[in-house]
Amino acid sequence: MVIRIGDSCCKSIKMITPQSRVVEARRFLIYPTEWYGISVKCIAEKKFLILTLCIGRNDKLEYMPSESQWRNFIEDSVLSLISVGGNRVNSRIDIVNEPTKYCTKEQYTWLVNIAHSQIAGRLKMGAGCEELNFTEFYQYLSSHGNFEVLVIHIQGACSDEQKTSYYTNIAKNLAVSYKREIDCNEACYSNVATSDGFSKLKMQLKYAEKIGCSNFCNVFNDLDRSAFSQDTSKWDFLCFKINGKLRSGASANYNEWIGLMNSKAPIPNIVPLPIIEEEDMKLKVLQIGSKGNQVKWLQQILKMEYEFENTGGYDGKFGTITDIQVREYQIANGETVDGKVGKDTTTALIVNAGNYYSPEYWKTKLQVYMAYE
Repeated sequence: MVIRIGDSCCKSIKMITPQSRVVEARRFLIYPTEWYGISVKCIAEKKFLILTLCIGRNDKLEYMPSESQWRNFIEDSVLSLISVGGNRVNSRIDIVNEPTKYCTKEQYTWLVNIAHSQIAGRLKMGAGCEELNFTEFYQYLSSHGNFEVLVIHIQGACSDEQKTSYYTNIAKNLAVSYKREIDCNEACYSNVATSDGFSKLKMQLKYAEKIGCSNFCNVFNDLDRSAFSQDTSKWDFLCFKINGKLRSGASANYNEWIGLMNSKAPIPNIVPLPIIEEEDMKLKVLQIGSKGNQVKWLQQILKMEYEFENTGGYDGKFGTITDIQVREYQIANGETVDGKVGKDTTTALIVNAGNYYSPEYWKTKLQVYMAYE
């Protein structure tokens, strides 16, 4: 399985490992970080970007934003990412790191739902980002929150294999039950310079792969002390490097970790957003009255990948039933609800697939169908 390995808790560009395939950066309401520069670098270098928007740091709440303040913060973040090439394929916004330190599960879900409504499908959004207070918090969030990706930390609560198996199975079952993707944007709470600590990190990676995470971000591959306002010495044991220098005894483990980064997800590993029409693949805007293999493909992917019912089956005829199917998809994904399927919707259907078959499968199937049109 392809899984991107990379950096978590990045507040400065220096913390990006050159070989990383994914970077989780932090933006705060007040406290400044280099989140924008990190975003530019990651998108340009085809590293998957996760931008976590935070309301507190050092275990203290900065302030609880009003709805208008939160919407403005979300909107500025979305527009900033889009302006440098961010999209639903190469980047994601996650909501609040370890939120139970700063608010109740009800307050957090309120923040999540406002953010999701503001993002309106322009980017995917993750929620959760918690390692403790797990079952009740995640159950409430899953049943009351609106988001695409259930995000977990495979970290302090996963101190041995038994606990990791238990924790990740609960998360996976919730994701399946509520039809969401699952991902890990922070991992590792062991001394990576030791044999035992590094083995724990690799064990956690194994379980992230097992439950289907696309990303595995660990702290800290390289800790930049200047990026933090507090004493960071308590985190030294988590680090391969500190201020760009390898810790004593960490060299062999670090080299193996870089090897895993390179082998688990070779670059490029992000499905390109544009669909290239080949000579025998001329697509049309689909709407009521359309017929043919392109419609048949549409009916299949909407049912199989996104579970929007079509009681008429895969008949290749765009009638009232397919129109309802398309409109339900558009409503669920924050798109303009017009019942029409053009290049943008077709692209989104392909690149966001993966619950049943891969995006490449659906692209190939569309190409073959159109070749026989």
